[in-house]
Amino acid sequence: EGCPRNPYGNVEGCTNVLTIQNYDKLREYMIRADDDETLCFRPFNVDCAPDDPPIGIRERRNIKFVCLTYGEGSCVLKGEGRHISVDGKDGDVTLAGLTFVGSNGTGVKLRKGLGVGAE
Repeated sequence: EGCPRNPYGNVEGCTNVLTIQNYDKLREYMIRADDDETLCFRPFNVDCAPDDPPIGIRERRNIKFVCLTYGEGSCVLKGEGRHISVDGKDGDVTLAGLTFVGSNGTGVKLRKGLGVGAE
């Protein structure tokens, strides 16, 4: 009945709980995240400009990017072009509860064979 409960809905499993004001801050947090981190985001709604570079996540192991609230409009990244690029032969990345809107191409690019989970 209804939407599934967010398994990350409490902050106990979070390495950091972050408030995102704009695309640059989101990009900074995601690029700088370390292995074995769980970055939890309070709900946000940010735009990226057509000339903003995608968020590049490279060579990370056991890293999770989690929206603390599931559902429409909870953690939204809007804009044209690629939003996120995940790469690294031994990577292990989870994107949970994030929403990508408005890409006129590939919003999220995943390297073939990469251990990526999306919830």
